[in-house]
Amino acid sequence: MLGEFHLIINHNIKEMEQLKQELSFYKRFVSLLPFSFTYSDPELRMKLTKDENVNLIKNSTANNRELKITSTPRVPFEEIEIFLNEILDVVPHHIVFINSEGIVTLCNAQAAIDLHVDRENVVGKHLRELLQIPDEQIKMLETLRTGMPIINQEILDKNY
Repeated sequence: MLGEFHLIINHNIKEMEQLKQELSFYKRFVSLLPFSFTYSDPELRMKLTKDENVNLIKNSTANNRELKITSTPRVPFEEIEIFLNEILDVVPHHIVFINSEGIVTLCNAQAAIDLHVDRENVVGKHLRELLQIPDEQIKMLETLRTGMPIINQEILDKNY
């Protein structure tokens, strides 16, 4: 009986060591990603947040657990866009990034195809040149002007 108990404890210790090693692997992987993000899993009631600071924070309550991974190197957003560009090209929806002046900084392949533009010619130009509509009708520019997000508003326009 004691031998079985000892065997179970050794097995559990090995399993714990494997889990610690796996967690270290994931932490290291996430810390190398060149952007901040938050991922929530409602089924597991867990949230993972990565930002540019240098702390690792684990918060847990009875219902929710949060793991916050941070890293020191701050990567310029332009480099993040380059990193994301190939990933976003496989998304079958329009994805366009603009800066605070309304200048297009990224346009995925699907948006370029559907809007009949060469994305190399669109990047660096104002959003109105991509959408071919007046600024007053571009909801993204309204958000820039007011600082208020537009949520759950139907837009009847070929570009959206």
